[in-house]
Amino acid sequence: MAQSVGITSKLLGGKELMRKMDRIGGKSAVKIMRSALSAGLMPILKQARKNAPGKTIKKLLKKSVKKGKKRGTIVGKVYVGDSARRVKFQGEEVGFEFVANVLEFGSQKRGISAHKYLRGARESKAQAAISAMEKKANERMKAEWAKR
Repeated sequence: MAQSVGITSKLLGGKELMRKMDRIGGKSAVKIMRSALSAGLMPILKQARKNAPGKTIKKLLKKSVKKGKKRGTIVGKVYVGDSARRVKFQGEEVGFEFVANVLEFGSQKRGISAHKYLRGARESKAQAAISAMEKKANERMKAEWAKR
């Protein structure tokens, strides 16, 4: 089973936002946070696609770098997930996730240096992600309060 390449990080902050979420509670709070998480992943996703190395690889990565949310939790990730796609890489046919992993972290054996397209995106867009999450959460909370 191929593993998707992903970088995990926690975006901490927004204590006031979390207090408001506690007051709303239940399924509404979960929906609001999922929506906010999705909005927060967009700046990182866009930057990861821009950071992708090489013309051919960049095209493949642009289609494969995705954002995801795990059902039942409020967790999101930007990842390369295309295990079915096979590509020619240094004379052999391999899974695309393998190529994405080698490009992200580098490989001494293959003589490839790390490109940090996912890690770099996370590092450079972390504050934009937090801002987007807070903005979206506040928009959704106002709408939720208006319903009550």
